Amino acid sequence: MDAKIPLSARLLPDREIPGAVSRVGDSDSVITEFPIPPDIPNKVLNDWMKMINAKLDALLKVHSRQSEGLPSLPMTSVNISAGGVRFRSTSDYDQGDIIEIKMTLPLEPPVFFSMIADVIRVDAYTVATKFINTSESVRSKIADFVFHREREIMISKRESM
Repeated sequence: MDAKIPLSARLLPDREIPGAVSRVGDSDSVITEFPIPPDIPNKVLNDWMKMINAKLDALLKVHSRQSEGLPSLPMTSVNISAGGVRFRSTSDYDQGDIIEIKMTLPLEPPVFFSMIADVIRVDAYTVATKFINTSESVRSKIADFVFHREREIMISKRESM
């Protein structure tokens, strides 16, 4: 699935490889301490309020991540699946390198991932990777993103006919 997402990658030093595992980022955010707003009788207004609440949650998570010292990730064109990701990079990677990929997928709410990946192919500046040390729940979240993006594309194609 082709997409443009915030993503950065770095070569893992040999000393970090043995304990490295892919994971979903900060799900225990300060934001979860606030109660969910109650439903209101006006359905249109209620939907708008929920959308605004979701956007505020996402903004607060981004701010929280930045204040914790996590860098802003550059927008990168990728081809992603639950099994791996292909992206353009100016870094020199070789087949067999183990890298850490940090990325945020635009789910509701956006989800931050720190993935461990094996470089399986390098062509010019394009790097193809396979996710390793990844739980089924992490793969499932990525598969959800791919499914929703494919669905959006199908709906937009159908509407343009």
